[in-house]
Amino acid sequence: MLEDEILKNYIFDLDGTLFQADLVAIPAFKQTFARLRKEGLYAGQPPKREQLLSMFGHTLDNIWDQILPDTEATVKTKADDYMIYYEQKYIDDGNGKLYEGTEQLLQHLKANGKRLFVASNGAEAYVKHVVHRMQIAQYFDKVYSAGEFNTSTKVDLVDRIITDYQLKNDITCMIGDRETDIEAGVKNSLMSIGCLYGYARDEQEFEQANYKIKEISDVTKISI
Repeated sequence: MLEDEILKNYIFDLDGTLFQADLVAIPAFKQTFARLRKEGLYAGQPPKREQLLSMFGHTLDNIWDQILPDTEATVKTKADDYMIYYEQKYIDDGNGKLYEGTEQLLQHLKANGKRLFVASNGAEAYVKHVVHRMQIAQYFDKVYSAGEFNTSTKVDLVDRIITDYQLKNDITCMIGDRETDIEAGVKNSLMSIGCLYGYARDEQEFEQANYKIKEISDVTKISI
């Protein structure tokens, strides 16, 4: 088995890989735009679900630049605050959940002495809220977010993890559901695993992935 024989370090994306983010993010986006509209800060139509899903995996700054391109920075800051507030609220109300098999996988890897990390482009407060409320924080050596470390790309965030923990590239893998995750693996010389069940538009996002999986538990089934 690959995970027993070779890999020692696992870097996971969060949304679309471990956590079903759309269950909280889509309603949170709707609430955020409704509030901006009510305050006279947004007059257009809110983005459609498909457009929002296509942007999952990007930083919030990048998302606002795409859907609020001509908006002042102060409005984007408000949108940030509202979005994080509503996401946390929906999580606390019980709307968010892990993909089936996630906790069992993390338990298995940790019990076998693996080092586990999260690398998310999300806001710090949101990412930490997810891992704590989903009760998976104890499995990770550290949780990294773009919001906390002010990184603009997943490549830079993963590089930060590798540097901080002096991880060896040949025994470390990157697991995620978007092209940015695979790019982070490739550019940091890591094995990369693409999650077909997440928010990728199509399989072309995984052209450079070493492996593709249909569910998170498949991580333990990969063999070479």
